[in-house]
Amino acid sequence: DRNIILKWEFIKFYAARKETNKYLNKQFETQIKDALAWILDIDIFLRYPHQEKWLQLVDSFAYAIFRKHEYDDYGLYNIISDNISLEIQYSKN
Repeated sequence: DRNIILKWEFIKFYAARKETNKYLNKQFETQIKDALAWILDIDIFLRYPHQEKWLQLVDSFAYAIFRKHEYDDYGLYNIISDNISLEIQYSKN
């Protein structure tokens, strides 16, 4: 039984703040909120990885999934796969 986010739940969305100007960070925050606001009650927080250490862990998970899909490399993915609640396959077309 895996927990999936329900529409009516409040979500705190954390993302890694990039070493860039304030305008680009604000634009990123606005785009994420606009894309998800119709289905989620969401707040966006941009933090540097040294402020939120678990952002480094999330980045590692994303890298493992990227390697699986882009290079057919299951090495890291096999280590983390038991911890994935939902993975959606998208067509490259």
